[in-house]
Amino acid sequence: KYGKTSKLVKLVGPQEFDLPQSVVDIIYTQSICWLGMFFSPLIPFMTFVKCVLFFWVKKLAVLKINVPQERPIKTSGSNSLFMLVLLLSFIIAAGLLGYMIGTIPPSQSCGPYRVYSNQTGAVMFNVVTNTVQNWPTEARDVFEFLGTVGFFIPVVILLVLLMYYYWLRGQGYKKTEELLQEQLKMEGRDKKYLLDRVNEVLTQNADLLS
Repeated sequence: KYGKTSKLVKLVGPQEFDLPQSVVDIIYTQSICWLGMFFSPLIPFMTFVKCVLFFWVKKLAVLKINVPQERPIKTSGSNSLFMLVLLLSFIIAAGLLGYMIGTIPPSQSCGPYRVYSNQTGAVMFNVVTNTVQNWPTEARDVFEFLGTVGFFIPVVILLVLLMYYYWLRGQGYKKTEELLQEQLKMEGRDKKYLLDRVNEVLTQNADLLS
């Protein structure tokens, strides 16, 4: 609105929408939600509200305020990078939560696990083990299998293969983009050659008529 009248706005210039930064902000919010939802059940709801509000704010900024970036974003490589960062964030959050639940004694004054604070060597994960002991045998066996190495390693391998698949697909998109750019350059050269030939023929005809 004040781009033509305000010297300060002219000096700063129009703002570009930073897509990579927006994606990193979403990953950061998701990581905070993973880390904090065990200690505060309202954090997932707060994260949902934040994402909804930020979506509409950023949408308004893109449509009304921001200008397109001069440098195009290569989605082929960015997609794999963002998924890798999100996977690493999930692994770190799961590792920290697993360590705290399995090793740190519960609080004696507050929290749903304070009834176990008087027991020697009690940890918060005892709630899960005591609950699982009351399950049927089949369900208990399935739950115990989920905590073994025989289940964890295939899941990690599957995630790595999935990331490798997305990386290969990104490389394929990148190669296709390069081929299309080369094809456009060749078409441009062909058009220039044809225009030069047409101009040459027109010049020869004009000389013959004269």
